[in-house]
Amino acid sequence: MARESSEHGAMEATSLSRMQTEALLRHVQERADQARRQGTIRSVVDEIIVLILVHAGLRAEELCALRIADTPAHHGRPELHVRDAGGKSTRVVLIPQDLVPTFRRFVQLQRRDAQPSDPLLRSERGTPFSYMSLYSKVRRIGQEAGVPGLHPAALRHTFLVRLYEKEQDLRLVQEQAGLARVKSTAIHVRPRPATERCEACDKPVAVGQGERIDSGQLLCPNCLGDLRTP
Repeated sequence: MARESSEHGAMEATSLSRMQTEALLRHVQERADQARRQGTIRSVVDEIIVLILVHAGLRAEELCALRIADTPAHHGRPELHVRDAGGKSTRVVLIPQDLVPTFRRFVQLQRRDAQPSDPLLRSERGTPFSYMSLYSKVRRIGQEAGVPGLHPAALRHTFLVRLYEKEQDLRLVQEQAGLARVKSTAIHVRPRPATERCEACDKPVAVGQGERIDSGQLLCPNCLGDLRTP
């Protein structure tokens, strides 16, 4: 997975390649189809989670806060009404038209006794989804699909990168992602090069392996060691 900077610059997330994304979507669909035939639930929930993260780029807490009324299963339109953890509506995210029947089928089969104001997702014990539950579930799905180390932020980044590649419109990506600034949006969607160059010896340095010193120069580990040697 290609490395991407996080919204706050404090940590790094990842973006899946197109091949990884297709393999992941194919995996969850096949498992969900089998689960529907068998009348089981877990893989059906896995499918809707991955579809939302890949095609809408919601943050983990936004996905946990999603209500049935916020989805096409209730309002019938190809969009999700995103809420923050406090339940306040923050934005509308467009999704592919062909996902509308998927949401309707999910609610009819898995949440048919629920009210529109109820959460879209419930754990296997019937409790609201927490961030840790979602994180653990996505990691497990990734392992099963051959995408180790997968986490919700990786799927959000995948959505942002793919949307920008398609539309070439940073403002649109910013609005759909719920980001505060165009500058931070650009950090999400414009991949960093695989290597940089040491400004002392001019040798290539893998991204994340060099270090910038007080002067602002990027140094490779060897030059950095020479600098720090008495």
